[in-house]
Amino acid sequence: MPTLLEILRSPVPPTATPVTAPSAAIPVSTDDPDFDVSISTKKYAVVEEPKRCEFGQVPLSAIFEELGRTEAFEVGPKGGENLTPALFRPCPAVCWNHGKADAVDCGGGKKHKLNKNVLAMSMLGVEFDYQPEKKLEGILQELTRRGITHVWWNTRSHDPAAGDNRFRILIPFAKPLPILSASKWSKDYWPVLCKHLGLEGSDKACRDPRRIYYTPCKPTPESPHQAGIHKGGLFDWFDVLGAVPETSVVRAEPVVIKRAPEDLNRPVDPLGTKRN
Repeated sequence: MPTLLEILRSPVPPTATPVTAPSAAIPVSTDDPDFDVSISTKKYAVVEEPKRCEFGQVPLSAIFEELGRTEAFEVGPKGGENLTPALFRPCPAVCWNHGKADAVDCGGGKKHKLNKNVLAMSMLGVEFDYQPEKKLEGILQELTRRGITHVWWNTRSHDPAAGDNRFRILIPFAKPLPILSASKWSKDYWPVLCKHLGLEGSDKACRDPRRIYYTPCKPTPESPHQAGIHKGGLFDWFDVLGAVPETSVVRAEPVVIKRAPEDLNRPVDPLGTKRN
């Protein structure tokens, strides 16, 4: 099976529709649903260079295949392919980063992995560090008992011999969760969903809607890293959050500064000296 990145790099069918805001009322298919994601590599994850990120949809089966199998772990340094479970809109005609030092300017009108461009979340993601071994076991048992589809894997820094158990969990949504702003997700939706699912105590950095989740990697072939999946029902956030405001694709127009008509008969001081 191709990797998630290879799937996104596949030619787009001519019948593909343009990016639009998802409707919270329309559930995804339950056979092998597609999920909105952005995928990039470690080399470009820090600067978020838009040309190096791939945006699109990947089927749940491919997500399970790459993230939920113990034998799928790569051996190598920290980093590599990573996934953000969100739907992004393009920047406006003028990139949000225009004029900012040490920030990538996409040139405007391009998909750019910025919080301001997030339209909706397709999954809930969490990470746990420095946990006892039974923490993961308890979480997985509860999610499975409730029949919730999920995928989990140990992070590269996982070190059970030192009592430092680390893992990530992604919970796909039954339908995209529209967000009006990054703060709406981080302050309202993410904490409430985590509490409902028994995921309190996870890394608060995961509140960031453009948070990246590295695909399975371990430092040595002998590292005791594991991964797994549970195929239950897709989690419906509506049962917890209720109706949420819809988002829409709004493409900002260039700012026009209005000025009064110039008086061509006004006196002009060519030397710029101050008049009393």
